[in-house]
This record gives sequence, C-alpha cells and structure tokens, in this order.
Amino acid sequence: DNPDKHWHLKGLLNLGIAGTKVEVQNSGTDSLEYTFNSDLSNPCIGLGFDIGYQFDDHWGLSVVPRVVGSMSKVNEITDMVNPDPINFTSNKEEESWIIYFRSDVLASYTTGPVTLYLGPGFYYCWSKHEYLREYTHVESGDLLIEKINSTLVPRIFIDGSLGVEWKVIDLLTLNAHAGIGKDLIVDAGIHFNF
Repeated sequence: DNPDKHWHLKGLLNLGIAGTKVEVQNSGTDSLEYTFNSDLSNPCIGLGFDIGYQFDDHWGLSVVPRVVGSMSKVNEITDMVNPDPINFTSNKEEESWIIYFRSDVLASYTTGPVTLYLGPGFYYCWSKHEYLREYTHVESGDLLIEKINSTLVPRIFIDGSLGVEWKVIDLLTLNAHAGIGKDLIVDAGIHFNF
C-alpha cells in the first residue's frame, strides 16, 4: 500500500488437479469423431510471473507469462469412427501429456478488494495422446490391440483473456481466469500473498 510503489513482480506456482475434454471434429464432414473426457482427475503443475505497473489506485497493466503441465489417463471415450467388431468386447483408454504456454497482457481495474482483468492472451499448447483399444473375442478369447499416437496441431494462438481477484485478507486472495477463443481454458484458485 505504498503510493510510490508502482511496479510489482509476483511469482506464480500452480499445484492442483485439472480436467481435460478433447473433441476431434472432422471438418470435411462437420461430424464429431472422438471425445475424451477426464473430469477433474489429472495432476497439474505450473510456473509463472506477473509483472505489472499500477498507474493509480484503480488502473494497472500486467504481463503474465506462465506454463502449466498435466497428464491424464481417460476411460470415458466416445469413438464414432471405430465401432467394436462383432462378437468382441472392448476396453478403451487414452493417456495424454499436455504442456500449455500462455502469456496475457491485462489491463486491470481495482475497486476495494476486487480487481478485474481484461486483455488479449497468446498461447501455445503441446500435447501427445496415446489411444489404446483392446478387443477380446467373446468365444475364443483372442485379443486384438490397436494403438493410435497423435499430437495436437494448434492453429490459432490468440484469444481474449479475463479474470477476477478478490483479496479476502492481506494473506489470501481468491482468483478466477479464463482464456476464451477457439480453445477454452479456465482456472481458479487461491493465492497466498507473502
């Protein structure tokens, strides 16, 4: 609360759980081919910084670069492309590894304990997926195994970013952030202020 202190630098450490929902759309036929849904069950970790300048008591500007990584194992799979063979039972699972790089340029407005953020976001997502299908013949017990390896190819790298923070007490701030564009990322959490 020093009026002469306009610059700030914050370190960000994210530890938590994440959910992933991946949909593969065939743009030629405009049909949904696959859906992988992990719910909120993936461990994730991330690092980042918030470098900002406060113009006055209300208005500020921040640049927030960060990276978050997560991995998942999914059994909730909808596969519209590969129907189960006749007389076979199936078991399907998908494992994925995701690293998400993001940098936001955010204008901020503070009123009382609440700060609102708005601005453009720039991101890149790297992900690797292994989709395993095992089919067991109901009579003979013969086993067929198919494995598909794929990687994400992002085509759009900019979106709109918005967020809100509520400083509950000096040591505790609740926050929520969303990057909204062709892809969607939403995170919420607790900041411990030291």
